[in-house]
Parts: sequence; C-alpha cells; structure tokens
Amino acid sequence: MSGYGGNNYSFSLWCYRIIMVWFLGILVRRDVMSIFVDHDYKTSLGTGFYDRVEELGKLDELTRSSKVIVVYGPRNVGKSELARYWIHRRRLTTVRVNARLLRARSLLESMGIGYVEVQAGDSIRALTQEALAHLGVGAGVMDLVLGIALKVAKAVKGGRLLIFIDEFHELPKYKSEHPRSKYEVALEDLRSLAALILKDSVFENVNLLLTVSEGFIATDFARSELEGYSVDWMLVKHIDEIHFRTLYREYSERRGCSLGEDEILGLVGGSPGHLAELCPLDKNGLKRRLRAWIQEVETALSRARNILGQEMRREVDPLEVITIASKLMEKPMKPLEDPIAYNVGQILTTYNIVYPEWSEEGIHYRPQYPVYKVILDIALEKNVSSLLELNAYEVYERALRLTE
Repeated sequence: MSGYGGNNYSFSLWCYRIIMVWFLGILVRRDVMSIFVDHDYKTSLGTGFYDRVEELGKLDELTRSSKVIVVYGPRNVGKSELARYWIHRRRLTTVRVNARLLRARSLLESMGIGYVEVQAGDSIRALTQEALAHLGVGAGVMDLVLGIALKVAKAVKGGRLLIFIDEFHELPKYKSEHPRSKYEVALEDLRSLAALILKDSVFENVNLLLTVSEGFIATDFARSELEGYSVDWMLVKHIDEIHFRTLYREYSERRGCSLGEDEILGLVGGSPGHLAELCPLDKNGLKRRLRAWIQEVETALSRARNILGQEMRREVDPLEVITIASKLMEKPMKPLEDPIAYNVGQILTTYNIVYPEWSEEGIHYRPQYPVYKVILDIALEKNVSSLLELNAYEVYERALRLTE
C-alpha cells in the first residue's frame, strides 16, 4: 500500500515537473513571439522594422473610414517610419511629399535629390513629373500637392490613391517666431485641403495621410477646427521596452553606442529616432544635451507663465506653473473643471513638452520624454523658480532610476 502510494507520488511529481517545464517553455516562446520585427525591411536607422502591429491595423481601419488621417505623437518616436512601412507593405499607390526635404529643396535640387516621391507605375510617375513641370517651383505647396493628386487620381481610374505629407509642419510656408502663430496658418491650409478632398468628386478615391511631430495638430483647438471634414487622429506612443531594447542592440551592433540602453530609456523612453543623436555622445556631450532639455522645458513654462499672466491680469509665480505642469503629467484632467491647468497643457503641447491622450476620463498630458517629468519633479523638490538652476548630473541620475 505504502509502495503504491510512493510510486503514485513519484509519478505525480514527475508529471508536475513535465508540466512546469512545458509552461515555462511557453512563457519563453511567448516572450520571443511578442517581438515583431521585419528584417526584410530596413529603416532609416539601418535596422529592421520593430513593433507597431496595432498601429498598422489602425491605419488600415482609418483609411476605410476617413478621408484624412493625422498621425501624431512624441518627436522621434517613429511616426514617419511607421507610415513609410505601412505604405511599403500595403503596396499603395502613393504621392509622398517630404516636407523636410521640400524645405531645403534649392540645396537638394542642386545635389540632384528629389523632394517629391511617387510609389506607383511608370505611367503615373511620368504624369507626376509633368504636373511638377507645369506647376513650377513658384507654385504654392497645396497647389503643388493637389495638382499632382488631380492628375494621378485620373490615371488611377478608380483605384485608391494616398497623398502622404511627411512632417507636414515642416512645409516651407509655415514660418513664424511663435509656434502657435505658425500652426494657425498650417491649420487653415489643412482645413481647406481636407474640405476639398472630402467634397470634390475628383478625389473620391483619395486619402490624405499626415505625420506631425509638432504640437499644434494635437491641441483641442485643431481638433475642433477640423471637425466635420472626415479627419481622424492616430496617436503613436513610444515603442515598448522589450522592442526598444532589442532594436537598440541591433543598432548598437551595427553603429556602436556609447550610452547604454537603460540610459536612453530613462531619458527619452522608447524613441528610436534618438539613437542616431544620443549613441555617439560622451559624458560632456550628454551633459550639453541635458542642459538643452532643461532649457526646452524652461522656455515652454516661461511662455505659459506669460500667457496666463495676461489672461489672469496678475503676475504668475514660476513655481505655480511648474506645479501645474507636473500634475498634468500624472493623471487625466477635464478642461471645464480646471481651465487654468488645461490652458497650461495646451501651451506645453504646442511647445512639444507634452502630448495629449484623450479618453473618457479627460485629457492625459504625457511627457514627450521621461526626462521632462524628471526635470519638473526635481524643480518642485528644490523649490526653484527657474529650471536653469538645476544640476544636469542630478537630472541624469534620477532619470536612470526609472529603468531600475
């Protein structure tokens, strides 16, 4: 009896061990399988394309339901790379305007580099070149884009056409001392463009896709102005830690990286576009970069303080604005319940310190980079009136703790 019981126990223990090994194997495989990377596609960093499965599906959905799609999010998070990859894999007939290249077109043309790309057959490409020739370099940017789209749309003959304006905010005509003034002009153009694509039957099969790093397009004002023009928004956030670490290792093997993956994650989060800038930095270079981040936040807070002072007709304490900005990044807020905090959030969005994420709970203003929140937290602890008083090394040490 005891022998039977002992054998039964040994058999059960053996089965338990087999099940545990099997279960752990699944967990390991799930961890590996959770990594999405396409090594057949090379990004601008020279690596494969990582993550973004959810966003790729969302772009498919939005192009079926909306005429204009605005892709926004933190700087260097990979919005343009996502759009290019999606276009490449879906094999879409596309007219792409690279606004950043267009801005420097006189130099680039002298180097033989184009600023408008067409992903389509030879006949459509020839029509595009013809449109460019007729419009001439003096034509307005929107006329240029619509002129190309008009001819290509006719050539497609019922097929889908995508106009992709990469880095829309970088178009040459949008120049102003203050971002908010510049964005108002850009918004007027975008509203006119969206209305035309929506209402003119010539553009029945045309979609417009924009990527924007700058904050103007993510403010409540911009969303309300574009209401009713079949415009939808897609937020692209930092890639998750597992994907970023894997991407970092591939990039570092190819190019080398002086900063560790924990350092970069603590400072800028999962922003692949920062690798090219941050990886070569030595200790002094990193210190300069930290001082620049501190200055960026100080400039935005100073602007918010001035605007609030004018609206409230009183001098606003710098620490008051620092406190509001820090709390904005911690939980969602509702504009009607706290109009002052909401105003600060909109200003910080315009200056690319935060980006808004909308939900039923309200607006959650998230820091573009983790280091921005670190800067504000230290300023509150030290009760400083100017962020320029902060020690860059202390900011670095605190940011590094975020990944521990």
